[in-house]
Amino acid sequence: MGAEYERRASPSAACHDRRCCFGFGYRNSYMEVQSVVNQQVNNHQVNNGRSVAAVLADTKEELKQFVETRIAMLKTELREKMKTLKIAAPLAAVGFVLLVTAYLLFTLALVGLVFAFLPDNAYRLCLAFLAVGVLWTILGGVAAYFAKREFELKGLMPNKTIRVLKGDKIWIQTEVNSQT
Repeated sequence: MGAEYERRASPSAACHDRRCCFGFGYRNSYMEVQSVVNQQVNNHQVNNGRSVAAVLADTKEELKQFVETRIAMLKTELREKMKTLKIAAPLAAVGFVLLVTAYLLFTLALVGLVFAFLPDNAYRLCLAFLAVGVLWTILGGVAAYFAKREFELKGLMPNKTIRVLKGDKIWIQTEVNSQT
């Protein structure tokens, strides 16, 4: 290895002290390079000249940005879901109220029908309850259908964020497995 350095390079003009030239021109260049590497390790220097503390600080910053990005994604997706909920929840409430009203009116119509079979029949009252009950049922069913459709089209789960986090989990597992 030392002979190769002798053939390829000579001491640099900028290097006045032969000890700092990594042994160019010396037969014991491997030992000098090894001592420089040992000094870097002892000084906690990484090969690119950064200290372990700097690497850890960069890792901390990257992790912080990673978490902030995921939280921002979750917040954005939940805001979108809340817009859907603001539209669908009132429709569901109206549908529920109208269906409960229809149930009460059908119950009253049934009571009126039973009452109609008693002497002194009053069919007009029964048919009025029945007609109003059918109307409320149709309106409540339409409102419930639209609310259900809104919930199905735009589910409440933050699916995009969950999908990205699952991908991140797989990536981290792959990185950990490749490191070991």
